Amino acid sequence: MIRIQDDAKNGKVYPNKYWYEWGYREDEMMGQRFFKHIYPEDLHEVKNLTIVQDTVGHESSNVAFRFHTKDGAWRWILSTAVSVAKDETGRVKQYIGFDMDITEEKEAKEKLKKALKETQAAKKRAEAHALEADTMREISRIISSSLDFDSTIDAILDQAKRLIPFDTAAVQILEDGYLQNIGGRGWKDLGTILKYSLPVPGDNPNTVVIESKKPLIIRKVPDRYSSFKELPDEYAGKSWLGIPLIFRESVIGLLTFDKNEENFFSSKHAELGTVFASHVAVALHNSRIFEQTKARAMTDPLTGAKNRRAFFDFAIQEDKIYKRYGTVFSLIMIDIDFFKKINDKY
Repeated sequence: MIRIQDDAKNGKVYPNKYWYEWGYREDEMMGQRFFKHIYPEDLHEVKNLTIVQDTVGHESSNVAFRFHTKDGAWRWILSTAVSVAKDETGRVKQYIGFDMDITEEKEAKEKLKKALKETQAAKKRAEAHALEADTMREISRIISSSLDFDSTIDAILDQAKRLIPFDTAAVQILEDGYLQNIGGRGWKDLGTILKYSLPVPGDNPNTVVIESKKPLIIRKVPDRYSSFKELPDEYAGKSWLGIPLIFRESVIGLLTFDKNEENFFSSKHAELGTVFASHVAVALHNSRIFEQTKARAMTDPLTGAKNRRAFFDFAIQEDKIYKRYGTVFSLIMIDIDFFKKINDKY
C-alpha cells in the first residue's frame, strides 16, 4: 500500500488503502492526523525518519510501527520511505511510503521466540532437576554409609550445607515429649546447644512442625516464641526453617536451620529440605537401631553391667587416645576371691 508524504516534515499526508480498510475516512488521516493513531512508543521513530532528518543524501529508510485500527486492534506496519523530491538544501521534501502489514509475521516471530524461551527454560529446569537428583543420591549414599550414630549426625550436617545455606543448624530427636539437640553446626559453644531441649507441645515453632508434619518457614524470627528467648546469646538467627524427620508416617525429630538475614529461606529450600529429610530419617533410624543393638551386645541383661566385649572396645579406644595425645593411661585389675559363690547363689 502506498502513502504519499508531501513536505516531509510539516506538510500533508495522503491516505492509503489500509486506512480505509481499518475504518478511517480520508479526512481523519489528512495532514498530521494519522500520527494520533500510532502507538505512543513508536511515534518518535516515525516522526524522525532518517530520510527526513538526514542531509547526507539517503534516498530511502525503513521504520516499523504499530497502528491503531477503528475496531481497537493494533497492526504492525513496515514502512519503506523513498525520496521523490528535495529542497534546495538537499533535504527530502516529498517521499512515498510503501506500507506493508506485517502483523501476522510479527506475531509468528513472537510465538517462536516465546516457544524458544519456554524450551530453554524447560531444558534448564530439567538440567537443574537432574543435578538435584544426582546430588540427593550422592547425599543419601554418604549419610547412609555409616551406622555409627555420631558419624551419621556429622554426615547429615555436612551434606545439609550443600542444599540449604545456613549460619547455624541443629538435628533434634523427639523422645518422651521433648526435642533434644543431638548435633549442630555453626555454634560457638556446641556443648550448650546439645544440652538444650524443647517441650512438645510447647511455645515453640518446632511444635508447629511436628503437629503439621510439614516444613515451617519463619521469615522474621518473632518475639512471641519464648523458645527463641531461651537460646544462648550467640544466637543471631533472623530467619528460621524447620523440617520434620518422618519415618513410617511418624515424626521422629526435626532439622532446624537459622540464617542471620530476614526473609532468607524460600519454598525451594523447604522443598529440598523435605526430600533431604526423608533420607535423614531413614539413616537416623538405622543408626539408632544399630547403637541399641550394639549396646545390648555389650551389656549384661541381668545386671546392666558392661561385659567382656565392652571392656575390650573401651580399652582399645582409650589406648588410641593415649597414643594420640600422650595422656596418662592406667589400668587396675581386681580379682575377687570366691566370687563364684556369689554367682552361684544369686
